[in-house]
Amino acid sequence: MYCIMLLVLAGGIAAAQNSPTYQPMPDSQPAAGVASPASATPATPSTQTAPAASQSQADQSRAESAQREREGKDPLFDLPPLPKDSRISLIGGRIVRIDRILDRIELQPFGGKKTDLAFDVRTQFLRDGAKIAAKDIRPGDRVYADTLLDNNRRVFAKSIRVVTRLRDNDRGHGQVVSYEPGTGKLIMRDELLSRPLTLHLTRDTVIRKDQGQGSIADLKAGSLIAVSFTPGGEGLVKEVSVLAVPGTSFVFAGPITHLDLASHMLVVANKTDGKTYEIDYDPARLRINKDVREGSEVNVDATFDGQRYVAQNVSLIPESKPSQQ
Repeated sequence: MYCIMLLVLAGGIAAAQNSPTYQPMPDSQPAAGVASPASATPATPSTQTAPAASQSQADQSRAESAQREREGKDPLFDLPPLPKDSRISLIGGRIVRIDRILDRIELQPFGGKKTDLAFDVRTQFLRDGAKIAAKDIRPGDRVYADTLLDNNRRVFAKSIRVVTRLRDNDRGHGQVVSYEPGTGKLIMRDELLSRPLTLHLTRDTVIRKDQGQGSIADLKAGSLIAVSFTPGGEGLVKEVSVLAVPGTSFVFAGPITHLDLASHMLVVANKTDGKTYEIDYDPARLRINKDVREGSEVNVDATFDGQRYVAQNVSLIPESKPSQQ
């Protein structure tokens, strides 16, 4: 027993001799790696600042991309917005041909030459007021097209409305076949419908011409008119707007949207009323200036002969030059 106690005592003495002796640091010397509050200097900027900024920019870029995706916008593939200050022109006619690869429609307007219209995903398609897809339109359809000149100077269809019947809130556009003042019976060949319409004027029907009051004398055969209907009136005409009477002279001013030298026809987007007009000319009597081309601004003096507008004179509108200070 005495031997065991001696061994334990000897082991304790050996352990005490091998452990390091603790010596406190002087108060004037801070521990390694710890700055003294009295002598601390500004820290050098960390090299991790640049990666943090790059991460912030990446997060912002991802947020903007997510926002564009939510809005359905893609700067690389999206089409440019349509001009906001362009005048809308209404063209009515029958679809002759559709090129679904180039997104072009060949339209045969009432009483005029064929016109090419461009369309794309921005174009709205309707059939009797209900939305349809572009694939649902067919050659032979009779349509109204709201058109404008886009940034590429093309005649672009902002909307195409297929019409199979006229409703009370529709306006008919066409040409007078005959009118009977005694009965108020008006037969009109509408530009979209395959058969003439039989309409009736009453004592309440308003006749307008050139922004003023018209008369039944203007409803002669060949006159171009637009009519609006009395709701629920079964062909009762509420208002007649006389657009052109045979023999009337007109002045059109605006850009040429189409020029066909072979068929001697030009199309002018008239700035006065925002409509597009096809105008024929006789090359033997009227020589077209070589500077007249698609996109040129022109003044055209024309006469309506009951079937078409015939140019009497075509002149270029000089381009306005910016004033120099």
